[in-house]
Amino acid sequence: MPRPIINLEPYRDQISNLYQTGSSISSIIEILANQYNLEISERTLRARLSGWGVKKQNRTAMKDLVLHARIKVLMYQVGLNEVEIIDILQREGFQISPRTYKYVRHKLGLLQHTTNPILEQQQVEKVLEKLRTEISNGQLEGYGRRMLYHHFRSNGFQIARDRLYSMYQELAPEAVRRRLHDLQRYRGAYIVPGPNFIWSIDGYLKLAPYGIEIYGAIDAYSRYIIWVYVGISARTAVSVLRQFLDTLEITQQQPHFVRSDRGTETILLAEAQHRLQQSLHPEITIQECYLYGTSTANQRIEAWWLQLTRGLLFRYQAYFQGLSAEGNYSNGNLSDQIALYAVYMPLLRIQINSFVRTWNIHTIRKQNNRPHLIPGKPYMLYNFPPHGVQNHGLFFDRDLFQTLQSDVQEWDINEYLPLETYNWTCTQLLELGFNPKDPPKDAGDHAFIPFRTIYLQLRSRIQAYIQQGTQPYLTLSQPSTGAFDWVPQSCTAREGEIQEVEVEYDREE
Repeated sequence: MPRPIINLEPYRDQISNLYQTGSSISSIIEILANQYNLEISERTLRARLSGWGVKKQNRTAMKDLVLHARIKVLMYQVGLNEVEIIDILQREGFQISPRTYKYVRHKLGLLQHTTNPILEQQQVEKVLEKLRTEISNGQLEGYGRRMLYHHFRSNGFQIARDRLYSMYQELAPEAVRRRLHDLQRYRGAYIVPGPNFIWSIDGYLKLAPYGIEIYGAIDAYSRYIIWVYVGISARTAVSVLRQFLDTLEITQQQPHFVRSDRGTETILLAEAQHRLQQSLHPEITIQECYLYGTSTANQRIEAWWLQLTRGLLFRYQAYFQGLSAEGNYSNGNLSDQIALYAVYMPLLRIQINSFVRTWNIHTIRKQNNRPHLIPGKPYMLYNFPPHGVQNHGLFFDRDLFQTLQSDVQEWDINEYLPLETYNWTCTQLLELGFNPKDPPKDAGDHAFIPFRTIYLQLRSRIQAYIQQGTQPYLTLSQPSTGAFDWVPQSCTAREGEIQEVEVEYDREE
């Protein structure tokens, strides 16, 4: 169904003048919203500027600080190669050729590699140090050659991919062996026409017995991770809805379809997805914007949970199981749960977000035996799809969106301990030499029992404090409850009418 076209022709001269005199895309969007009550996305504005043939004024490349900053971000933070960077810069309106790009990069000292043997050896020593640190805390477990390379590239290291992996193999042979064993599995074909056509959403519940719940969404075309939530409440309708709406606030567009299993936590999200599409297309039915399927058939997100498990979370699952078996953790024990949240929630959030960033910029290679697989970097495929590939994201009514948002804003999505309990545990952890806001790089004890000593010491302090009966009383945060002021009839009364999809795929080794 075509989206309504926003007529920007009356504002063409003003927009062109603002853009050519150095105003950013985001500032122009803000001006249009404030002065004319126009709500448009960054992608739409860029498309109109391109259609009008409007480009930034040809300022001297070496004096263009905006260009310099953008190159640094794309090169080091996003980890793109030269061809990809030039493509993005040209799409964003910079008049830059491959020759000019190389000139600017060299003048800024942004070297892809060095021929100076002294500098090269210094770089190798820094890489070895980082490898040892991240191997010790288990962060690189399950990384392949490409993911490892892009992880180090995005952290500012310039080293050949094969040399880096060779160093990793020498330092962590058991991790390499485990990964090769895990790769012996079947995967299937999954055909999606473009980004934002289907978002696959699901929860990861292997850490739920320990009070830690994870929920996420992946774009089925690009395999770009849209969001990942790590907290205490991933299985309530309000929590999942809040995650979805917070993401739409950033993307400024919703997917054509959302795909999930029939869990009760998705009922409000499904209703919001439907109502937002109805805001511009009243005739659309929920079957035309939401898909149900079994969790195991939700192939895209299930495949990524496997990546996250073998790359990071299997250690925590085994470690928490060990704590429980030893009698050092019980999910019904207040001091155990507070200590586990205080130590491991910030740690998991940092490590999972790092894994997501690395995943989104790593290269998915072309595979001859899997012709349906779209090769490339998830970041590029989602944000800058190949020419001829349509972005299927849909705009929505901002007033309705803000109304839906207001119904769930009171719940703090980032809270995992009440404020008084959180502050008390932070004080105790700092005394123990552990800063939860900036956890140590090494695992403290061992990669497979991370910060066990810290956890046990904090647990003992909490037990003693509770026995004393001192205020403030230590408590746990409550999962999100409540719902909208409106009744989600389209999902409750007609849930059985929503199409259930089983993805057909060929079993290939």
